[in-house]
Amino acid sequence: MVAKCDVVVVMGSRSNLKVMTQATNLLKKLGIPCEVRVVSAHRTPRKAHKYIASVEGRGQEFICKTANDRIDLNEQRKRHP
Repeated sequence: MVAKCDVVVVMGSRSNLKVMTQATNLLKKLGIPCEVRVVSAHRTPRKAHKYIASVEGRGQEFICKTANDRIDLNEQRKRHP
């Protein structure tokens, strides 16, 4: 089980980690708990949808995501309800 956090940081690949680490470092500095996850809405759409649904079910306040120009998590949720 994942601990309750206020912010979930989601990225499509580890190549985004360098940039998103800046965001997570700032959140930590501000005392805001966060969860970081690499899940590709393009390569593993069902896994991405399942994860985002679980996040919503846990009552997270904010989701910070990276996505490429071809697809994003919101679009995947529409395609794979």
